[in-house]
Amino acid sequence: MGQYYKIVNIDKKEFIEPSKMGSTYNLTNLSEKECGAAAALAVLLSSGNGRGGGDLAWTGCEGEKGWIPDINKHKHLRLESTFNVGGKECATIAPKIAGRWAGDRVVVAGDYGDKGAFMPSRPFTSDEIEWLASDHNKPVEEIEKKFKTTGDINLYGITNASKSYKDVTKDVLKAMSFAPAWKSCIKKFRK
Repeated sequence: MGQYYKIVNIDKKEFIEPSKMGSTYNLTNLSEKECGAAAALAVLLSSGNGRGGGDLAWTGCEGEKGWIPDINKHKHLRLESTFNVGGKECATIAPKIAGRWAGDRVVVAGDYGDKGAFMPSRPFTSDEIEWLASDHNKPVEEIEKKFKTTGDINLYGITNASKSYKDVTKDVLKAMSFAPAWKSCIKKFRK
């Protein structure tokens, strides 16, 4: 079976699930798919997206296919620039999530990873204890004796147990659909 991995941003408490992108959980397979986990990581770590050809962005003018008259209604998009061409309002828009992890501490966290690494030790919340009890198929009382603080599990485990970590896989897939080369392989994963 092997060790499973997630890509975790420990600064923003977000992660991506490789299995939701067509990759397997194993480390050696994270880069096997054209629009899988490695591509998603590149999108999240990009700096300056939306300012050049080949970026995850759309540039167009009023009246053209894809024109979005009120960008503020689309929470997942940001306005990069505006300009006029022949009296028409034009703009470049890009997914907000692109570049979101640039400069942050990111870990490819395995389920056999070191306990307590990359996170502060703190007492578990009741929700986390309940998740651990369910995951280990043990009574809550037994889990409370075995697991005192977050230092007793690894980063991979805390992303499962804690509601403070957010899975951003679907958001990244949505952003990746801006790239024509990725559109066909992204469609099957966005369900």
